[in-house]
Amino acid sequence: MAEIVSKKKKLLVAGAKQNIVMDFINHSDIYFKALSTTPSWNDLSLHFEMYEPDGYLLFPDTSDDDMVSQINKLKSDEVYNKCPIFICAPMDVCGAIQRSSPRLVDLMLKRPVSADNLSLRILKYYEDLAKQKEKEAQRLAAQAAANSTVDYIDPNLAPSERKKTILIVDDDKTILKMLKSALEEHYEVTAMVNGVLVKKYLDSKPADLILLDYEMPIKTGAEVMRDIRSDERYKDIPICFLTGVAERDKIMEILSLKPAAYMLKPVNMEALLATISNLID
Repeated sequence: MAEIVSKKKKLLVAGAKQNIVMDFINHSDIYFKALSTTPSWNDLSLHFEMYEPDGYLLFPDTSDDDMVSQINKLKSDEVYNKCPIFICAPMDVCGAIQRSSPRLVDLMLKRPVSADNLSLRILKYYEDLAKQKEKEAQRLAAQAAANSTVDYIDPNLAPSERKKTILIVDDDKTILKMLKSALEEHYEVTAMVNGVLVKKYLDSKPADLILLDYEMPIKTGAEVMRDIRSDERYKDIPICFLTGVAERDKIMEILSLKPAAYMLKPVNMEALLATISNLID
């Protein structure tokens, strides 16, 4: 068996027969944190909001079970559609679901199957998914290296003899282009589409300021900042978060990282220029 991630995944579990649900929950606690929910959509949506599960496991007895119809709602709503859907059902039910909606379910398993074997199959799904994400991260890193617009800067020049340098990291290429265009008259600007190569960039070129998108795929802004702060050479580089998140809890989360500044998107260029000037000029 491939290695099992140390952090247990959280599963919501629903079924037509409560004894099947509880048997899985009782026998899978070594692998998962499982919580039962009812076939009611109101209960399911409430549990999603409160529990924030990593997966949804259903044990339907028929292909027209209300739980199966819930999958369409889940997959059509961006709040839920990144949550993998697992179905464990009799062979005829699996066949009917596959014929009617072949791509709706992320993992289909036929009953009867032991709770232990079912758990291992779901774990294997998550391990394969992690490998796919790692490959995608490597592909994006190579693409970022090819697309990054890096101007050579002589590191031997005294700071007063060269333009101040700004590194912009954002997965939105439109924002990258806008910021680079607005800033490059006064600063040396490098743009990157994700945070994978930030440390590698800093190892070879100076940066006086980093403008960092807070919410990015592959590597979040918070993860990039922690990487930078963990290296004594770069811990004093000012970091300004750019974020489209305005919720109070998220803002408090951002502030807890103690960035030099943060700005909400869409970016007010006048305010951004003033912030940059205060931080590095």
